Amino acid sequence: MEQLKELENLSSQILSQKASVDMKTLIEQSVEMFRLSLKQSNMKVLVKAESGIVLVNDRSISQVLSNLLDNAIRYYEGTGPLIIKGECSDSEYKFTVTGPGRAIRPEDSERIFERFYRTEHSRSREFGGSGLGLAISKEIIEQHNGKIGVQSEGNNHTFWFVLPCSQADLNG
Repeated sequence: MEQLKELENLSSQILSQKASVDMKTLIEQSVEMFRLSLKQSNMKVLVKAESGIVLVNDRSISQVLSNLLDNAIRYYEGTGPLIIKGECSDSEYKFTVTGPGRAIRPEDSERIFERFYRTEHSRSREFGGSGLGLAISKEIIEQHNGKIGVQSEGNNHTFWFVLPCSQADLNG
């Protein structure tokens, strides 16, 4: 499996190829990649991304953004908007994507970032995928000294990650 191989080679790639980037730019580029899908599905999307400099491998963080956006679109169920935010604080940058979908059981939300874990096997066939996207995302975020998670309130879900801000941004 290509994704599994990629997951195992991730550590050395991420550590050796980091640069200071503005998360606002990465978020806007990632959302733009999904514009056609969003338009075709008639989803309302609200994007509010603040600038914030982080020291990251931009290719791998773009992959995390794509994984989270793709899942939000793929598993969208409801009428509410998809809300995409990027917020900068003194020491960290927080990305969130919030939208309606099928309820996620508490026991599933604890395991959803594990390799090959699927919340519903019947949906695996219906929606495709390997069950590796969130596991890869978790590995990438942890390699960047960040955290990733999900919060659910009924049928409304927020997938999020937090990355430390670049020291250059904090001092300048």
